[in-house]
Formats: sequence, structure tokens, C-alpha cells
Amino acid sequence: EINRAFNEFLKARRPGVVAYEDLSYLRGKARSKGLSRIVSLWMRRITGERWEYKSYVHSVEDPGPVNAVYSSQTCPVCGWVDPQNRKGDIFECRKCGFTADADQVAAMNLKARLHDEEITRYTSKSRVKEILLRRYFESSAV
Repeated sequence: EINRAFNEFLKARRPGVVAYEDLSYLRGKARSKGLSRIVSLWMRRITGERWEYKSYVHSVEDPGPVNAVYSSQTCPVCGWVDPQNRKGDIFECRKCGFTADADQVAAMNLKARLHDEEITRYTSKSRVKEILLRRYFESSAV
């Protein structure tokens, strides 16, 4: 399934570079914490290995994970950051009214952060929020 999904994606999109978030902190939903951890680590390892191979074969640049903090709570249109922008799978900006699927919004924001020199993979959560709000207020003042 992993190979099929990667092949479909690469064939349809033919990307030169791919932005993605670090999902290493996620855990499975098994009842046993130990089993959940084992399955989760195994799936991440397999997925990572497959992506490394497929990106090499298809000449896709892999810059590594992008900092995903607030990516599904930030409006890609106006830049407003608010946890209430996201309600489950739906994103609706409380400032400008932009509406979309929350995962698509997160993907748009990850793509925008791909070459962001201010928000790096290791920028702290509080610093990311400061940067995003500063950018929002600077752009709305113009």
C-alpha cells in the first residue's frame, strides 16, 4: 500500500521537492502502550525507507521535515493564527472567512514554510506563534 500510494502521488504530481511534517511523535491506537509503540516505530521506519528510495528514483528533493506547528490553525490567505480556525476536519478562518479541508490548509502552510528562513524545523512553538502573529499584523497594517 505504501509503494502504491507513493507511486500514484509521484506519477500524478511529478514534484521536484516535497514538504512534509515530522510524525515521529505519533503513536498508534492499540490498547497496549508497548504494542502501539512497536507498530508505530515499524510503520514509520518502513514508510521512511520507502520514501527515501522513491524520492531518489524519481529525483525528488527531500529537504527533510518542515516545522508543522500551527500549520492547521493558520490561515493561508490572511495569516491569522487561532485554534478556533480548525473544527475537526474543517478549517474556517475567523478573520477572513476562508474555508477548506484542515489537512489541505496544513499542506499549503507546510509548502509555504519549506524555504522559510525564520521558521526552521527546530524553531520553538512559542517562537513560531510570535513570528506568525507578527507577520499577520504587519500584513494587515499595510
